[in-house]
Amino acid sequence: MSGMNGCELIGCTFYIDGKCTDEAEYMNKYTGEPICRHNPDAITVEGNFEVILCSFDELPDDQKNQQPDNGPGREWAHYLVIKYKGEVVRIESDAMEPEDRSFYRDLAWIRDALIQAYELGRGFK
Repeated sequence: MSGMNGCELIGCTFYIDGKCTDEAEYMNKYTGEPICRHNPDAITVEGNFEVILCSFDELPDDQKNQQPDNGPGREWAHYLVIKYKGEVVRIESDAMEPEDRSFYRDLAWIRDALIQAYELGRGFK
């Protein structure tokens, strides 16, 4: 019995073939690492961000006409859709003029998106 881990000792049903199969829904409250729900440091993973790469045709219909018509046109652009708790919080495209492709111009949104993700994840917004 000395070679058993905690999951084996409690007979956890999520411990299969030497691996926890439940870790995607829980994380360690101190490290953010995936963790089993039975660990006393486990908290549920809430508010995960979802990032989707898609074409214009794959955008939600209510978002298509809101996209800028830069570069060769919105229909030819590719999009990065960022969702938080299932709700679209940001859509960005690669439709930009070559001379504007810098972090101080058309790519300035990246800094803002990272700050927004941090604030939402920490519960500040």
